Amino acid sequence: MYNNNSIEKGRIKDRARDFLMLSGLIIAAALVSIVVMDILLLPLVMFAIKHKMVFNNIIRYSAGIGVVLFLLYVPLKKVFFLRKHDVSAPQIARHVLSRPLVYFLYGLAFIILIFAIIAIIYMMMSYNDYMIYKHFSTGK
Repeated sequence: MYNNNSIEKGRIKDRARDFLMLSGLIIAAALVSIVVMDILLLPLVMFAIKHKMVFNNIIRYSAGIGVVLFLLYVPLKKVFFLRKHDVSAPQIARHVLSRPLVYFLYGLAFIILIFAIIAIIYMMMSYNDYMIYKHFSTGK
């Protein structure tokens, strides 16, 4: 009936043993993670404290280079994919140039939607404040 599956066993003792083992593994993984991260991060933190400007420049330039590499990687990956599937060069150019515009328009629509939601919430709250003020200022 249970097919030797420990999850389907009906006895509380079996389930408690399984949950205890799982909890122990989670705690052990957390402890190992803490120790390893302390070993890896301590030298980095000490360097950042002693050499703030150098550390800031390293992070700034690394982030900039990472963004540039990502912005180059995404279109190049798409171009190689389209070339592999025998798409013509004008179609690839049209695709590579139109995609950023489409995503920009999606982002703009998202920002406008968020602005509209915030404006509606603001109007509801201000109208609610006005109604509370009007209700309590009538002398009831």
